[in-house]
Amino acid sequence: MNPSHTALLPISLVDHVQIFAKCEFQAPTISIKDRVARKILSTLSSRPNLKHLVVPSSGLLALSLAYSTRQHHITAILPEDAPNDIVSLLRVLAPAVDIVRTPPDASLKSPEHFNQVAKRLVADLGVGAVVADETGRDDVHFEETGAEVLAQSEGRVDAVFCFVETGNTVVGVGKRLKEALPNVRVFGARLETTQASKEPRYAPLPVSRTDLVEEIVAVSLGTAYSVARDVIARDRLLVGVQSGAVLSAVKDVLGRDPEVWRGKRVVVVLPDGARTYADTLLNDEYLSQHVVETPATSSIALLTLGASVEDLQLPEALTIPLRCTVSQARAIMLERDFSQVPVVDSGRRTKGFVTLSMLEEALASGRCTESEEVRAIMIHWGDGKGRSDKGRKREYKLLTPDTSLTELAEFFDHHSFAFITDQERKFTLAVCTKLDLLRFLNKRARFAGIQANGSDGTPPRNL
Repeated sequence: MNPSHTALLPISLVDHVQIFAKCEFQAPTISIKDRVARKILSTLSSRPNLKHLVVPSSGLLALSLAYSTRQHHITAILPEDAPNDIVSLLRVLAPAVDIVRTPPDASLKSPEHFNQVAKRLVADLGVGAVVADETGRDDVHFEETGAEVLAQSEGRVDAVFCFVETGNTVVGVGKRLKEALPNVRVFGARLETTQASKEPRYAPLPVSRTDLVEEIVAVSLGTAYSVARDVIARDRLLVGVQSGAVLSAVKDVLGRDPEVWRGKRVVVVLPDGARTYADTLLNDEYLSQHVVETPATSSIALLTLGASVEDLQLPEALTIPLRCTVSQARAIMLERDFSQVPVVDSGRRTKGFVTLSMLEEALASGRCTESEEVRAIMIHWGDGKGRSDKGRKREYKLLTPDTSLTELAEFFDHHSFAFITDQERKFTLAVCTKLDLLRFLNKRARFAGIQANGSDGTPPRNL
């Protein structure tokens, strides 16, 4: 698949301005680096004996090269904070890949910077070549990305925004647009450094290019995450962190003088997609702990404020004994319309559970007969140390009547039902599902006179 010809789509980022997104995350590896990888490999076609590529990268270029070639062994030099999703996909695409990590706070001039490590590695090994998205390699964006923007916009562009690492994208696209549209304004966006030294990972634009780019806007990581998630939810574009930075820059620049920008046509080149950031951008827990409070977290906090599991007023749990037969258990669950029930011993202490689907699957597959006791196929609670007395096990998450509904909602992000027990987890007091929680939250929202849905009519994202 050729990564060229990605879509140009309208987005609703700023009122009274026509904004169009150049969706580079539609490329096979979900980033604009696919274009660069193809260009690099085309250049290397004149060196058929070169089989080892050493790639200093924040992650995306190494991933694109791994996708685009089967003829080269790749050593990827990545900072420690490269997204885990990129690293995992890189290992799948190139199982023999060597990955060398560098400190995340290494500045451009540091000997531990990934560019410097790559050069030393090639010198030490005496084989291979360093391939990188080097400053000055803007021809692919002049020939492809910029040309596509001109064609897709029918030559009607007042400004363009691009993400800046080496600067090749903003320079290549900017040069192509300026050639046809001398008055077009060109802007860049760069993520603020998190290094203690505050020195950049990438070289600044050469002086010869600064006349082309009007401004490079520095964007904090938290702001980039927040804007990216807003666009994902509102415009249904699965943008990544770098794309979030560019979109943040658009809001910043256009917001300074709204009247100047009223009615203008702005193109924003979105270089990456959300699917390579599942551990960060798409992870509410990560964002709330490390970067920024998410809208989803705020919604659940509002509706569960001060509430606990006890407030759900759940009915007393139906239980079955260990010696109950599979046939009896199935009949009880069908009669009482229960999908899962705790299994208790003679002292009514909870030992595990069975589900209706578990019983029916075991009967259909012949793993048990109707006359066998449920203890033979039940899920046993682990002892907290990864052990159980027999059979299949599941570690137990302590949920009591005093557990906050916020914690319960987080539990339901990964589980379909919950057993509510006493503090010593000896007795199951109730069985709770996400539906029980939703009923309570909707009732509470109506009582408080607020919508249970979000402002755009969609359910709160954590509910």
